Amino acid sequence: TTHQKMHRALDELWMFSGEFVKPDVIDQLMLANGIGPDLKEVNLLRQERIKNVLEQATLKMPENDWMQTGGKQGEHTEHLGFILSELQYIQRAYPNMKW
Repeated sequence: TTHQKMHRALDELWMFSGEFVKPDVIDQLMLANGIGPDLKEVNLLRQERIKNVLEQATLKMPENDWMQTGGKQGEHTEHLGFILSELQYIQRAYPNMKW
């Protein structure tokens, strides 16, 4: 069913949803200088919103709380290579392109 597919997708992709709101050194410096948000506050709002959406969709919050990290430091999985390759195609096919 669609509900089961959504649950599988949620369980599979959940680990990629947390790094955005996990502050690193740059996020902390930006906050200290008044040019970035407090990601701890953003995370509280995010958690509340996710909880509400999942309740409305009758989906259960994934129990696994491990989150993928490293993206903010430029450490990515091999999956990013496929995306980068596709993006670089445009630049190579149309050098000096202006958007």
